[in-house]
Amino acid sequence: FVFRNFPTAIDLTRNGLSLIGDLFRATNVAPRTAVFMHVNDTFGTAMQRGISGMLPSLTNLPFKIVETISYDPATKDLSVEVAKAKATKADFLLLVCRLNDSILLRREMVKQRWNPMGVISPGSPGMYEDQFLKALGKLSDYCISNNPWYNPKTNMTAAVIKQMAKQFPKEKIYTHGANVSYTFESILIAADAYKRAKTTAPKELAEAIRQTNITDRVSLGGPIKFNAKGQVEGNLSACLQNRDGAPRVVLPVGAAEAKPVFPWPDYKA
Repeated sequence: FVFRNFPTAIDLTRNGLSLIGDLFRATNVAPRTAVFMHVNDTFGTAMQRGISGMLPSLTNLPFKIVETISYDPATKDLSVEVAKAKATKADFLLLVCRLNDSILLRREMVKQRWNPMGVISPGSPGMYEDQFLKALGKLSDYCISNNPWYNPKTNMTAAVIKQMAKQFPKEKIYTHGANVSYTFESILIAADAYKRAKTTAPKELAEAIRQTNITDRVSLGGPIKFNAKGQVEGNLSACLQNRDGAPRVVLPVGAAEAKPVFPWPDYKA
C-alpha cells in the first residue's frame, strides 16, 4: 500500500506560478516580461516543460517569458548565461535552480551589475537553504522561493517548534522547512491510524489510514485526507522571501510572517 502526503508535480508547478500572481497583486506591480533560467538536469527540464505548458492557461499572470536559458547545475561559471539574461532587459528573473548554482548565479548578477525587479523561483531548492543565506549574507535577502512549507501560524507548528527547541536547541525549523513538516506529518499519520486500527496488520492499518482526517497540521494546506489513489489533495506552497538571513512566509496572507517586498531594493543600498 502506498499513501502520499506531498503535492504532486502538477500541484507544485500550479501552486508556485499562482503565488507569483498573488505576489504581484499584493505589491501592486505588474511586470510584463521575465527571463527564465533553469538547471538542465531531469528536475529542471521537467519544471521547464511544466511551466511552459501551464503558464498560458493562467490568466492572472501578466508577464511573458522573453527567453529561456538552461545551464548545467555543476557549472563553475555562469557569466555568459547571466550576460545573456541581462541583455533581454526582462523585468525579473524566473529561476529553477539547485543550491550551488544559485549562489554562483547571485554573485554573478552583482558582478555584472544586473538588478532586475527580483528573482523568483516557482518551486525549487536553493535560495531558501541555509547555505545560500550564509554564503551570500545580505545579498541573499529579498530572493523569493515558492515551495511547500510549514504554516507558522498553526498550533501544531508551535508545538513542533517548542519540542525542537528542547531536543535540538541549535536547530531552527526554517533551516529545514518542509523536511521537518512533512516528516513530522508522516509520523503523525501513522500514529493517528494506529490509534484507530490498534494493529500493524497491513489491511487493517491501510483501512485506518484511508479514514485519516487531520485538521491541525504543520504543513500548509487543507486537512490531511487521502483520495482513492492514496494522495492527499489540497497541499499548498508558501511564498518565501529571504529577510535578514532567514526565509519568511509572506504569502498566503493567513500564514504570513512579514509583508512581501517587490521589486527588491537595489543591492547597493
